[in-house]
Amino acid sequence: MTQVLRWAIFGLWLCLAGMVFAQSGAPDFQTWGVTAQRAEAAIENGQASDTALSGLRTELSTWRQIFSDARSTNAARLKTLNAQLTALGPAPAEGQIEDDVIAIRRAELLSEIKRLDTPRRSAVEAFTRADGLIDEIDALLDGRQATQLTARGPSPLNPQSWGSALGALVSTINSLIGGVQSAIASLAQRQEAQTALPFAVLMAVLGGLLIFKSRDWLMRLARPVLERESNASEGLARFLATFGSACLSVLAVFLLIQGAEALGFYGPKGAAVLSNLTEAAIYFFAAVWLSGVARGAEFASRGFRRAVLIAGGVLAARTLLNPLFALDGYTAQNTGVLEFMFVAVMGFALFRIGRNLQIRTPMGRDADLDTTTNLSDLLRQYAGLLTVCVAIAGPVLAALGYSVAATRLIFPTAITLGGLAFLLVLFEAVRDAYAWIRGMSERTTESLIPIFINAVLCLVSLPVFALVWGVRETSLFELWTTFSTGVQLGETTISPGAFFTLILVFIVGYFITRVIQRALATNVLPRTNIDPGGQTAMVSGVGYVGIFLAALVAITSAGLNLSSLAIVAGALSVGIGFGLQNIVSNFVSGIILLIERPISEGDWIEVGGHMGYVRDISVRSTRIETFDKTDVIVPNADFVSGTVTNYTRGNTTGRIIVPVGVAYGSDTRKIQEMLLEIAEAHPMVLLNPGPSVVFQGFGADSLDFEIRAILRDVTWGLTVKTEINHQINEAFTKHGIEIPYAQRDIWIRNPEALPGNSEGENS
Repeated sequence: MTQVLRWAIFGLWLCLAGMVFAQSGAPDFQTWGVTAQRAEAAIENGQASDTALSGLRTELSTWRQIFSDARSTNAARLKTLNAQLTALGPAPAEGQIEDDVIAIRRAELLSEIKRLDTPRRSAVEAFTRADGLIDEIDALLDGRQATQLTARGPSPLNPQSWGSALGALVSTINSLIGGVQSAIASLAQRQEAQTALPFAVLMAVLGGLLIFKSRDWLMRLARPVLERESNASEGLARFLATFGSACLSVLAVFLLIQGAEALGFYGPKGAAVLSNLTEAAIYFFAAVWLSGVARGAEFASRGFRRAVLIAGGVLAARTLLNPLFALDGYTAQNTGVLEFMFVAVMGFALFRIGRNLQIRTPMGRDADLDTTTNLSDLLRQYAGLLTVCVAIAGPVLAALGYSVAATRLIFPTAITLGGLAFLLVLFEAVRDAYAWIRGMSERTTESLIPIFINAVLCLVSLPVFALVWGVRETSLFELWTTFSTGVQLGETTISPGAFFTLILVFIVGYFITRVIQRALATNVLPRTNIDPGGQTAMVSGVGYVGIFLAALVAITSAGLNLSSLAIVAGALSVGIGFGLQNIVSNFVSGIILLIERPISEGDWIEVGGHMGYVRDISVRSTRIETFDKTDVIVPNADFVSGTVTNYTRGNTTGRIIVPVGVAYGSDTRKIQEMLLEIAEAHPMVLLNPGPSVVFQGFGADSLDFEIRAILRDVTWGLTVKTEINHQINEAFTKHGIEIPYAQRDIWIRNPEALPGNSEGENS
């Protein structure tokens, strides 16, 4: 927690320093030179303390930000001058003579560009120097940190060390008590305390009420919600009540600290304890809260909850006593013994916690299919195994004398476990809150909004976990600076701001495109004489053009210069052409279909053995609805490179052929007249051109005729064929015309092989 506060103060100081330097105008390169030389000397000497190096690094970071802003000095003016220089054309080659007016103007522009570009070049050089010095200081600090981790001190297992360490601890506690007694005995302090007594009493009363009554108050407020049947609202209310009680308890400790500081009865060492008491209270009450939350979990036994409380107590005690060790100047031997005590107790607590986390959750037959439950159970078991390993490794390292390594392993592990547990509870609260807002009785696991919020919470928590594990605030700030500055690709800088601008402008452009498409499809095009297929093609074309323009405007607005990536883009396009040639072919074919319009939505077509109506033409494929009411997805390339039959292209008229067979011996002239009369009488058959009857020839079993007629609407072809066949059957029956059956003569090649015709039986 102290590290987090230091990081926040550091960031605030840096922002204020940046504002001060920003208001000062152009960078002071003379002052910067002195700072840079001082930094180079400190790095070369290598004797400066970590605090001094950190302060020096802060100064360098401020200068680097100033030079980073100064790199864009005169950028707009230089862009204009370079454009003017380009407009004059290329400089003459050696031996060529240029017009005097152009030559003079070119020289003026070059001189002006050189003058304006000098501050920018100086800023770029200074930025590079500052950035390099910062990297050197970071490397030096990282090396020192690694050396501390691998440093080995005296082993705390030596029995002679325990007496000295415990004696020093007792002396420190007596000194703390003595400081309080001395402050109370001071007349001046008592007089000052009398003035602050009402405030101290008020703080004590408020703190006591918050510690002992806050949970009851919050649970009383949440009880109406808890009595409802909604699981989501119940879970959210319980979380707010319990977590709010823990926060109010920490606030109560803060109020008590304010009252104690107002009285002044604490002494020098008491001041050190009070300054860390809030952080200790956070550890303790967080452990109490997590222990209560875990009461409903199947793996959380009473021993598990007790171990959580022990871990919180150890963190709180260590937070309060460590400043006292530093004030009294404990020897490495005494510090190692006391740290070993903390590490051993924490190792015991973590071992109990890890063993409980490894307990398998019993699941029924239906739960075996729940992959989410299985995954969470598996992750919990791995976390328990890792916790057990840390619980064993920490005390072993401390016993061997690696006290720093042990403390930087076991205590961050405990804090990380607590942080992860808090995140898991918070995730459930977010899902409950979303379900409560949406009016659901159960928390939802399908919506993306809670998942997105939880993902953001995970990203926000990463810097906190990094600080817990000893990452310096400056390292995190350096990472953020690199992230915010962006990644340099050629002459293009891709930064988060440019990325968000790109996404935002593209979304706006996409939305405008969809609005225009809807307006065209519903209000403009229906009032024209354009056929429905043409309207669909125009709307789709506007969509493609709009999306392309939205992407182009978004790239331009983000300030991305893609000219330097032309070679890479060319090579990438070749790779895409080979690897995705079918997709590209279908895309180009889709564009051709929308422009040429050989088929349109609603057309009756036949392609690749599939017949049906065109329902949708997209960029990659076309959807055909067959007469069986099934959808067939046909790649667009098949329409461009293959053979397509469009029965309704341009108009719906079309020809049908009705085959008719009659028995041999029938009057063919009469049959032809009857068939022609039936075709002409049908209302769907056009009389211009009129129908015709063709005597096809002499078939194997019948005399074959065909009725060929043009229909007003070919989509009624099957209905018309059915109706004509009915009329033909009625007419043939009336006039006694026979429709023959297929006749076949069967010849037996070996009749003697039939049963009853063998030679034996004949004899």
